[in-house]
Amino acid sequence: MDKSDLIAADGKIHMYTVQTKAVADCIERLGYSVVKKEYIEKKYGESSWVFDEAYGFFRCASESMGFFPSEGAESPIWLFASKKWLYGEPGSFLIEAAFSPERLLIFDREKWQKVLSLSYIGRDEEDEKRFSKSLDRAGIQSGFEVFSTPFYPLFKAEIKRSRERIFDTENTSPENIQAAVWKLKKDDIVSLKSIR
Repeated sequence: MDKSDLIAADGKIHMYTVQTKAVADCIERLGYSVVKKEYIEKKYGESSWVFDEAYGFFRCASESMGFFPSEGAESPIWLFASKKWLYGEPGSFLIEAAFSPERLLIFDREKWQKVLSLSYIGRDEEDEKRFSKSLDRAGIQSGFEVFSTPFYPLFKAEIKRSRERIFDTENTSPENIQAAVWKLKKDDIVSLKSIR
């Protein structure tokens, strides 16, 4: 699936996100919201290093593709083509927003989950099996083990190189399209519904 396949009749790409009341209030007050790294650290605590690893990759990769952060943004805002993947606690908000295509960086949601779990993203199923067997032969349980110790630099490098594959969406189903935007503006919002 190509970005052009996502453009609606209004010339924009419609995506969904769930945000907290604090974010909705910020958008109302300032006219926009951006993500600060401290929010991620506060939300994930001791496991925030995993997100630092994944988000650090995403930021570097996106900048190399000309997708630069908005002023004040330290991490992107995650968007989904399908509401299926959204969950919000009571008091949070389901937001539908419409963006000009150049503001979004699209990628494969399932592959992004592998980045978040510090896993290898194979070119195909056979390649993933090959890598998994390599880990097994070395007595390694998971990519998490590779990244939590300094002992596996070759495996770590191979996993890191595989991450670029998240941007290959040629065979991605519409429901697995995910996108990032650096700033969510009040003008982007089509609808905002409270989750009860």
